[in-house]
Amino acid sequence: MQLGFQGSRFDSADSLDFTVNVSVIGRQAWEAYRAGHPGLPARPNPSVHYDRRFDPVRIGHLLASGRDTWWNVSTHRPTHRPADRLDRTADGVVAAVTDHAVPEIRRRLGGP
Repeated sequence: MQLGFQGSRFDSADSLDFTVNVSVIGRQAWEAYRAGHPGLPARPNPSVHYDRRFDPVRIGHLLASGRDTWWNVSTHRPTHRPADRLDRTADGVVAAVTDHAVPEIRRRLGGP
């Protein structure tokens, strides 16, 4: 099980957009796949597509909206105090992981 934080290709020094990828790949399944695909890393990257069986899911698709979700951290929003913005962003990410990613991971692992 892995969570991967993926930044946008449009990030700058002043603004970062990111999402979370959720990946559940069994160690034995990954090792068997790697045996037939030399050059793959010892541990899969949760933001990389290797094979349909191992595709990560974007956290936004686990949320009620079912849509891709990206969070933003930026220095360019003078209407809010930066610390308040960061706290709200962090709270949103933690809630999404706790309330949606963790249950999906448990489901994929066959747990309660």
